[in-house]
Amino acid sequence: MFPAQSRVAWKVCLGALHTFAVGSTGLRLWDRFHNRKLWWDDYITLLPMLCDAFYAVLFYLRFKPPGESIGVRNLSSSFLYYTIIWCGRISLSLSMTRIFAPGRVRNWLFALTTSFVAAYIISFIFSLVTCSFAAIDWTRLDVDTSMCAKGPGGFYLGGIIATTFDFLADVALVICPLVLLWKVHLPEIERRMVLAAFSASILTAFTEIVYCVFWYGGLDLGPDRHMLIAGVCHIQASAFIFLLLHLYQRYQPY
Repeated sequence: MFPAQSRVAWKVCLGALHTFAVGSTGLRLWDRFHNRKLWWDDYITLLPMLCDAFYAVLFYLRFKPPGESIGVRNLSSSFLYYTIIWCGRISLSLSMTRIFAPGRVRNWLFALTTSFVAAYIISFIFSLVTCSFAAIDWTRLDVDTSMCAKGPGGFYLGGIIATTFDFLADVALVICPLVLLWKVHLPEIERRMVLAAFSASILTAFTEIVYCVFWYGGLDLGPDRHMLIAGVCHIQASAFIFLLLHLYQRYQPY
């Protein structure tokens, strides 16, 4: 069993992580704006960057001293989390799209981007429709998932659907760079960009695996289970912003 968690320690560590993710991404966007290199992937980056700032604030506001009831899931946090993760994937797919001239490969990458947009919308909608109206505390936007539809293993159905889409998207982002490197002849700079995309995708897929272990692994997370799972989500979101929106795009020569 995990021991009781220190709220102060979690808030300090996550605050530093969010600050680094937002700050580094903001500096990169400013540099690209200053050099007049902004493209659609950069504009989309603005949304998860802003959402991450609000996401950090919500963690501070949501988890109060022991003794105060805490909802299993919060709609505001879920919306920001979905937005950060999926906009990161959309931005990455657009970043790979821009290195190709109009043609079959570029159209295929645009189709991948469109599928990510659809998955983002469907994931959040299913997180709502799989719960009854009574399961939601509309004053605090907390959701009691014990009153929501259950899927295999008795787990929350909306979460299973969202995790399935996450897994498929991560697989696509890992396979896509490999296919491009194998099938398409690219100059050295573009090859480095695609390799960076592959590396970033592997690392973000690892964070998704860690999240699944905490949520579905049957671990005894102790009295602060909700805060521990939320903390893992915050780490995943910050890592996503840094790895996909900063580490990869720093190689862009455009």
